[in-house]
Amino acid sequence: MSDSEYLIAYERERAARISAEKILDERTRELSSSMNLVKSQFENLILRNKNLNLLTSVIGLTQQQLSLSESFEQFINVLGNTASAAYVITSIKLSGKEKFRPSRHYWMSPDKAVSIVGLTHQRLTQDISIARQASLKGKLICVRENEYQCETRQSLVECKLLQGSVAFPIRRQNDIVAIIEIGVQSWKDLEDAMLNQIESVALQFGVSLDRRKAEKQNQLYLKKLKETLKNLTQTQKQLIQSEKMASLGQLSAGVAHEINNPVAFVSSNLATLSEYAEVFKQTIKLYHQAAANMTDNNDAFEAVRRFEDEEGVGDIIDDIEPMMTDVVEGVERIKSIADNLKCFAREDDSTRVETDINQCIESAIKLVWNKIKYKVQLATSFEPLPLIFCRNTQIEQVVMNLLINAGQACEQDGKISVSSRLVDDKIEVRITDSGCGIEKKNLERIFEPFYTTKPVGVGTGLGLSISYGIIKDHHGEIYVESNLGEGSTFIILLPTI
Repeated sequence: MSDSEYLIAYERERAARISAEKILDERTRELSSSMNLVKSQFENLILRNKNLNLLTSVIGLTQQQLSLSESFEQFINVLGNTASAAYVITSIKLSGKEKFRPSRHYWMSPDKAVSIVGLTHQRLTQDISIARQASLKGKLICVRENEYQCETRQSLVECKLLQGSVAFPIRRQNDIVAIIEIGVQSWKDLEDAMLNQIESVALQFGVSLDRRKAEKQNQLYLKKLKETLKNLTQTQKQLIQSEKMASLGQLSAGVAHEINNPVAFVSSNLATLSEYAEVFKQTIKLYHQAAANMTDNNDAFEAVRRFEDEEGVGDIIDDIEPMMTDVVEGVERIKSIADNLKCFAREDDSTRVETDINQCIESAIKLVWNKIKYKVQLATSFEPLPLIFCRNTQIEQVVMNLLINAGQACEQDGKISVSSRLVDDKIEVRITDSGCGIEKKNLERIFEPFYTTKPVGVGTGLGLSISYGIIKDHHGEIYVESNLGEGSTFIILLPTI
């Protein structure tokens, strides 16, 4: 090969080598750029993972039923483990003041190097100036390693265990209640995204504290409401019982008269029976004497016959059976009246029993009849009804109240009609009177407590209100149709199921 050929080959090889080096250099730069991009993406992924862990941990914390102290303890642990911290300490705002004091809630890194330098909660909380700065600014602040004035923190900086601090407020209802300070081991772990995330979870934690406080207050309110409801229910029972007693007071004169009649003839018949018994005793004595002298003296029998004729023993024997019948009937009437009164006056319990509404109406009529029978004529029309579950004495009380009102609304020779029937799946009870009626302006208020159109001293103003409450408690309806001067009709509807 000649020198010229060798030179040409050398130049060709040199150009190829330079070209290959350029290509290799470009590929190296591309690979380095790709590696830097992957590294950056990996770091971002780690940061996002930390952010996600912090967020999910705080969300999980807010869902737990923890006390305020337990919530702070758990929140601080989450921050310490997520933010690669050397320590996390808390300062609490004193109640009613602008000053802060160190809290017993803190977290220390498990790193042995941290424990070697003698880092303690007591030493750290000797200086809470960072917390004061954060409270004054009312937002997250960062303090770099060259800005420390605390000896304990400076010793951590010298040991390469601390590069600065992050402090941020915890708010409840827009008021700062605590400041949390995080000792940062590496600022690389706390980029802007992480700091924003910390601010976000701090806000979320404060909201969860507000929600927990609201839930606690709601529980207290609910407890008070339950107690109030219990008291109101008891008061309602007492009002119903008081209205019963007031109704009994109105009925007392008629009841006394009704009881006096059977008592009078029972007493009279018993007095007569006592006299008859004495006659029988004397008669039997004479018979005994006659029996003893029967063989030798017939005058004794003649004496007995004379005594029977004089005392009317035959008539006495004829009187005894009807008198005893009257006594039994009178006692039964007294017993029936007493039983009805006792049943009506008995304080209701919450038990509902299978009841025939027609029987309830009849019992109520028996109780009020002697109060109204001298001024009204009563007509009844009862259709067969299915049994329903109800508090029977309360239904009797409603009917009795309506009957008393109807009687009071009527003048002499008034008329009252009471009817019952089945309408679809409801029992309808109608009580109609020929009384004075109700003005239209009063109809809307007729069921209001203490509202009455009666004269002072007549009624309590609670009868219709209590009746309305009783029917509503039985899932029924009660309303009135009335025209002034033409009388009124009260309609009760009770469900059969």
